[in-house]
Amino acid sequence: MGVRVSVNWTGARAIPSRLDEGLNMAANQALANMEQFVPKSENYLRDSGHVSGHSIIYKTPYAKAQFYGLIGGKYRVHHYTTPGTSRRWDLRLKGNQQLMKTVTHAFAKGAGF
Repeated sequence: MGVRVSVNWTGARAIPSRLDEGLNMAANQALANMEQFVPKSENYLRDSGHVSGHSIIYKTPYAKAQFYGLIGGKYRVHHYTTPGTSRRWDLRLKGNQQLMKTVTHAFAKGAGF
C-alpha cells in the first residue's frame, strides 16, 4: 500500500525574488530616512547616495572620510557644518526606533508579508 504525495513548489520558488524585492525596498527607505543624518556640503554628499542591489552607496570622493569620521585614516573630523549630522549616520538610523519601523515595514511590504 503506497502513498502518493504531490507538492506544489510555485510559492516556494517565488521566495528568493520576494526577499530581494523586500531588501531593495528596505534599502531605499533607509536611504531616504538617513538623509537627515548625512552631512550636507552643498547637498553633494546627500545627493550622491543611491541603492545598488541591497547596498547604499555614496559616490563622492570624500564620502568614506565623512562616514567614518577619519581623514586619511588617522585624523578625526571634529566639525560637521550641518547641525544634527555626524559620522556613522547608519547607526543614527538604527538608534531611532520610529525610523527603523518604517524600514522594516518597507521590507515586509516588498517581501509580501
